[in-house]
Amino acid sequence: MTHADRIIDVLRRHPGLDDDEIAERLGMGREHVNGECRHLANQGKVLRGLGSHGKIVNHLTERRGLFHRWSRWVASILKLSV
Repeated sequence: MTHADRIIDVLRRHPGLDDDEIAERLGMGREHVNGECRHLANQGKVLRGLGSHGKIVNHLTERRGLFHRWSRWVASILKLSV
């Protein structure tokens, strides 16, 4: 399982984690997780946006249909990486 696969797996179980929380859960470095999450966002697999604590959080966009279209629309309005 690749690091990206592991990140996707943890986000399926715990949506809305920031990079530090993902790194802690997976025993990876924060910088590495940040790079992987940014790459996943560029691929359209993760939506990154500002969370309630002022940190960037990650959500999967793998759902198809209305939610997927809505999340891409919101990201375009807010100029987020999708």
